[in-house]
Amino acid sequence: MLPRSSLIAHPRKRVDMNAIEAVAEVQKAVSQAKELGNTEVTVASLELFLERLINHIAQQAPMESAQLEFQKVNLEQSHQAQLEMFRSVMSTSQGALKSCLVVSGGGAAALLAFTSSTWSALTPDGLAVLSSALWLMGLAVLFAALASAFAYFTQYFYDESDTDGDWKDRVGLASHVLAACLVLGSYGLFTWACWKASSLIEYFNILKPAV
Repeated sequence: MLPRSSLIAHPRKRVDMNAIEAVAEVQKAVSQAKELGNTEVTVASLELFLERLINHIAQQAPMESAQLEFQKVNLEQSHQAQLEMFRSVMSTSQGALKSCLVVSGGGAAALLAFTSSTWSALTPDGLAVLSSALWLMGLAVLFAALASAFAYFTQYFYDESDTDGDWKDRVGLASHVLAACLVLGSYGLFTWACWKASSLIEYFNILKPAV
């Protein structure tokens, strides 16, 4: 006959007990009884053990629910933090792109206005310098526009990416790098065009007044 004390022992106190672990507790109790030389289990002792096990699981249920709720809140906060960081990065990048377009476009417009009023007073070499300055300014505007397009591709592929390192994530990273290079290139071309335009003063035909 199996003593009741061998089956009434408290099950392991863990907050993540599931159905498999409950069965494991029964197997453990049976194994302990077997090691003591018992070969029979009374119905009363088994019922008492199962009742204690059920009560223990019921007591742990609120704790498991609280842990799940805590994990849910933690994941939600982490997701919100990542989302805000992404919005901040996108807002900053959009501001940089807009500034690049405004600077390049405004410079091109100013250079065209200058050209329309002074081109007739320039020497042939001066016209060549002016032409190259306009060409560089136009490239700067084109680079800024392309950077905006690749910024859109970056956001699209990052949003569509399922896991880090998949092909969509790699395409998004490549678009990101390319957009940054285009912005830097646009500013570089704009600076070069400004340097060219600043040298135009050397190529004006200066007419000396008649004595």
